[in-house]
Amino acid sequence: MIQADSDNPREPLLDKPHSHGSYKKKRKGPSKCNLFWVRRAPKFLKYIFYSGKELTSVQTHLWACIIGIIVGVVVVAYEKALHGGVFVIWHLLFLKVQETGIFSERFPAYNYNWMVATVLGILTGVCLKIVSKIEWLKTPGNISDLIEKVHTRGYLSLNHFVPMFVTSVISITSGGSAGPEAAVMVITGSIAGYIARQLMQSRFTTRILTLSGMAGGLAALFGLPVGGALFVLEVPHRMGLQFYEALGPSILCTLVSVVVAKSITQADLGGEYVFPDIPTQTWFNLFQGILSGVIGGIAATIFIFVARGFKYIKKVTNLDPLLAGLIGGALVGALGVICPYSMFPGENEMQTMLDRGHTNLPYAVAPGLIPMHYPLTGLDYVTIVMVKILAIGVTLGAGYPGGIIFPLFYTGAALGQAASLLTNGLLPGTVSMMTMMAAVESAVTRAPIGSCIIVLQIQKGFVKASTDYMAVFPSLCIGVWVCMFLTQGIPFYDEQRDRDDVVIHRNDPRLEQDHKDSSNGDHPAVSAADHSFVPHV
Repeated sequence: MIQADSDNPREPLLDKPHSHGSYKKKRKGPSKCNLFWVRRAPKFLKYIFYSGKELTSVQTHLWACIIGIIVGVVVVAYEKALHGGVFVIWHLLFLKVQETGIFSERFPAYNYNWMVATVLGILTGVCLKIVSKIEWLKTPGNISDLIEKVHTRGYLSLNHFVPMFVTSVISITSGGSAGPEAAVMVITGSIAGYIARQLMQSRFTTRILTLSGMAGGLAALFGLPVGGALFVLEVPHRMGLQFYEALGPSILCTLVSVVVAKSITQADLGGEYVFPDIPTQTWFNLFQGILSGVIGGIAATIFIFVARGFKYIKKVTNLDPLLAGLIGGALVGALGVICPYSMFPGENEMQTMLDRGHTNLPYAVAPGLIPMHYPLTGLDYVTIVMVKILAIGVTLGAGYPGGIIFPLFYTGAALGQAASLLTNGLLPGTVSMMTMMAAVESAVTRAPIGSCIIVLQIQKGFVKASTDYMAVFPSLCIGVWVCMFLTQGIPFYDEQRDRDDVVIHRNDPRLEQDHKDSSNGDHPAVSAADHSFVPHV
């Protein structure tokens, strides 16, 4: 019997539909949808959206639009909760505490960083402890868990929704460097997976809708359609986009979710950051892209080993979530005291990196122990990169739920500024920043195309200024692929792998038979078990 939640990676894609339990008897006729509002819909709507069996290509795209509407609303609610929590703790509460006169020359205001980070770190640990004790809830998870579930089951359980929503808001509010993108991908992916399972779809279609929901959530969070879809589809693999059947629905879902989110928030369509102007691009800039890729590869390698080290310490010590939250919060706060630029994921702090400190950090209560210059110098940026890498590693090692997408963009921007200033302009500032942002990101997440597109899209007024910034694209691509090849054997996510229903390894016995059939003029072999084409190598 096929179990509904089977984790067998070789489970056929076009198998029996998902349900909440095992199949006790063989089904006869079309599967029955568990969504009440679909069952009670008029017949003509049922014919359009759901015909009682596997969704057609058109129906899959229509459901991607519906999922885009839902996740757009959910992401806006998540952002409101997150930004509201950060504003209350780091602005309103700080002003109240400051009025008490607790801060003085002997006890400066930067001590507020470790106080809040420690308290909220404990609260994060309490939430994780509670979740581990409640049977029907599941741990929030992270991108590595998400990748594994997409490969094996094709969906995420809806039981991840509440734990991820609550714990990620608290951990990010504490000043942790784990970004909201992983939380959004888990939340929206679980919603899309739930809808697909209620429609009684196979693992193949369930995976398409799950990836579409994840892409829509990421796009709504950043306000970047298309780039979010490409990024989500590349992340499950170490090289290239392989879930190609989900590309159309994912892009459509991102477009719908961004429109819904922007309509609710009344925000402009496009990026939020102002990059410095770029010089005229020549053939020499391609060599600058190579140099940027090498520097980005070194930084990415250091980050991977630092993050792995903190995760290994947590695994060996087997710390209780409460104690891990306490230690993690204290360390995050201590790094914030040393250098406030290390706190938070970096989404709201990115503009400060781009304009060399002319834009104040939005939630920095006081300067840190390490003095910074204004405008920021090359050595200042090197300090920020080093402390930020440590902060991300501590946050992940403490078990805080969250992602590394925007923290790595933030680190790459600081690294690019440092390289430009320390080489006295040999690497132009904007070109260096954009290239290293994409290079560091793609080296760690293995999503080169999505990283390049997102870096181009996050600059404000991209539609109006696209001609100028698109001139950087060749250097951007060269830097990204140089960085990726340099870090080829140092994966950050061990769960990343080729899809098992299409890619055949060189030692697969079916290849020998395929070559024999080809030499005899026959068609390439087709696997009846997984309905996949066996490619030549």
